Amino acid sequence: MKKSRKILLSLLATLMVGAACQLFENRIVYILSEDKSYYIIKDIFNCTETNLIIPSTHGGKPVREIGNSAFRDCSSLTSVVIGDSVTSIGNSAFYDCTKLTSVYYKGTASDWSAISIDNTYGYNNSLINATRYYYSENQPTEEGNYWHYVDGKPTIWE
Repeated sequence: MKKSRKILLSLLATLMVGAACQLFENRIVYILSEDKSYYIIKDIFNCTETNLIIPSTHGGKPVREIGNSAFRDCSSLTSVVIGDSVTSIGNSAFYDCTKLTSVYYKGTASDWSAISIDNTYGYNNSLINATRYYYSENQPTEEGNYWHYVDGKPTIWE
């Protein structure tokens, strides 16, 4: 017990960066922005997920950025839910996520178009080439790719 506590304290100490603290939940590492108004996703520990949820908020603040190489090499990832507060996706954020086929975005197609996605050298092609679905709580009346939650899981509207 003492050894595991010592390891945990050591890990927490190494996660301190200047005045900003890195927090992690579900193995996702969050960094508070310089002005402390939002979070940036920096990394994920030991990515083995097939489905990943990037929330709209963390610790009561919006998650606005997915940092460079945040989910790089998550080779088993097949789908991702991206919160509607995300405004920027860094270079290589989804690099080598070769099985990524579905992106469930909590906003509209117009909102998605406003996200700055750095695809230098095509390193976010996995994200860009995946089929995107846009959130709709109610059955949509117009054509398009829409999804909603059923029993806590993203489900495509038919």
